[in-house]
Amino acid sequence: MPNFKLLILSIILYLFTYSAPVLSNDKLIFFYENRYGEEIQVSASDSAMGEIDYTFIIPDDIEPEEAFYDYVVSTLSQQNYIYTQNGAPCPTCNVAHFVGSGSNSDVSSSVPLVREQVSGRKNIANKFIEGIATQLGTRSVNEIFDKAKDQKTKESPIKFVVNSRNGVAMSVCEITASGCEDMPEVVVLSLANNKLVFEIEKGNDLNYWERTQKIHNAIVNYSRAKKYTCRITFTGDKDDLKSQITCFPSY
Repeated sequence: MPNFKLLILSIILYLFTYSAPVLSNDKLIFFYENRYGEEIQVSASDSAMGEIDYTFIIPDDIEPEEAFYDYVVSTLSQQNYIYTQNGAPCPTCNVAHFVGSGSNSDVSSSVPLVREQVSGRKNIANKFIEGIATQLGTRSVNEIFDKAKDQKTKESPIKFVVNSRNGVAMSVCEITASGCEDMPEVVVLSLANNKLVFEIEKGNDLNYWERTQKIHNAIVNYSRAKKYTCRITFTGDKDDLKSQITCFPSY
């Protein structure tokens, strides 16, 4: 069974987040192929305030920065895509599901999947990278990649990566200009029955609370891609408060 990592466009977790899920207007699960022809799944959401979150699920033998670079290439080349089935979007479908068509498959082998290009610079799959291209006045992959990694303001998306093994999240990191930096405030626990627990230290600083919210959003994107249901609980007191997000399969 292949190992996977989860990458998000602004934090080292393989998870990319940027807005509160309760405010999200637009959600999309899309795909692109990396330089090796492997399919990468991305879960994206866009809030009413224009804040974007991306979560990338990648094989664990691929470096997070490499996967993000390939996303920039794919976007600028207009190669991002979704799957449709019977003429309707199928966000949980991908080639692996279709080819396997076993007991864990979401798609019957008798119903073909069709790739459909995600077009338009304002589409949520493309708008972050296309926005940087417009801002810089160039479509140079290297220049846009460097700029996209080095987004420091509150208004920019967070790039998260979730490191996964056998499809199960193991750790979290953030993509920055320095690479994919560890997030020690996040601990990922794998429990029985495919249950995952994300423990997040909150702290007292307002900026840290905002960062925690973005981490929450990244996990929501991850759970959407994995078809998980998540519940949030809090432990500790105001001086040592932690949030715990428990995720489990929806079926």
